[in-house]
Amino acid sequence: PKSALRFEVYSDNSFEEAENVLELMKKQGWRTVIAVSDPPHMRRLAWTWHHVFKESGLNYALVASAAQWWMPDAWWRDEHSGAFVITEYIKIAYYVAKR
Repeated sequence: PKSALRFEVYSDNSFEEAENVLELMKKQGWRTVIAVSDPPHMRRLAWTWHHVFKESGLNYALVASAAQWWMPDAWWRDEHSGAFVITEYIKIAYYVAKR
């Protein structure tokens, strides 16, 4: 239901977002959350949320939105999608190197 929706708007990046959601879950006593994001963002979110949540005992589910602009079988043909994917790989490399 809409009453169960929460929007995390205080973070500057995905890692901080996962950390903030984990803290909110602890404060609220929540055991599970569902995080929704754009499809090409899922790989980085999976790595990030795994790292943040790995010893917390809390659960999350990552769900890709139904972005109409995203073409999983032809993302490289669209300038916006291609730039998104390239940026995601750069960010993943940064996260891995930093952590």
